[in-house]
Amino acid sequence: MTVRSSFAEFAGRSSYWFLHTFMNGGSSLPGKLTLKLDPNILQAFSKKYDLVIVTGTNGKTLTTALSVRVLREKYDQVLTNPTGSNMEQGIVTTFITAPRPKKKGLAVLEVDEANVVKVCKYITPIAFVFTNIFRDQMDRYGEIYTTYNKILKGVKLAPKATIIANGMNNSLTVRTCLTQSSIMVLTMKKKNLLMPQLILMASFVLNVSIF
Repeated sequence: MTVRSSFAEFAGRSSYWFLHTFMNGGSSLPGKLTLKLDPNILQAFSKKYDLVIVTGTNGKTLTTALSVRVLREKYDQVLTNPTGSNMEQGIVTTFITAPRPKKKGLAVLEVDEANVVKVCKYITPIAFVFTNIFRDQMDRYGEIYTTYNKILKGVKLAPKATIIANGMNNSLTVRTCLTQSSIMVLTMKKKNLLMPQLILMASFVLNVSIF
């Protein structure tokens, strides 16, 4: 970690401590301050963690929580962002406030669709978990294909990463297959099987076959 990165991390951690000691808390401001001082701060964590990104329109927070719960059965420490702060600044706050791992750690992070590329620019994930793509994000990102492209821009930066995809979202799955060397497509056979349950099974596969 460079002097600039160390100073930025210190400033961010200090602001987080102040907000949570004297104010009502907050996870966005510390990350924004850290990024202001060092826009490349995420690169400083690239050698400290193996990263799994969970993204999609709906179900990111629950999917991440279930995945982390499963992975913690095997790994003592799994870094995550349980508050759902999934923009770049929130992810930075997650990293700078976490205890420093004694050895290379595992991070399973919920990431907003438009922020996947911002994270992948500095940290190359070993795996992606896709939930779904729905049109309820049109007020933010427009048509669903705009959301697809935002995600795929980040995925293309990690061509060796394994994709765990929802087989019910055929468009995203097919387009992703064109960019990746490894992909797991999981399909729901029962209509009452919830997507988080599907990802829970995916997490078990991930736990066994990748790490």
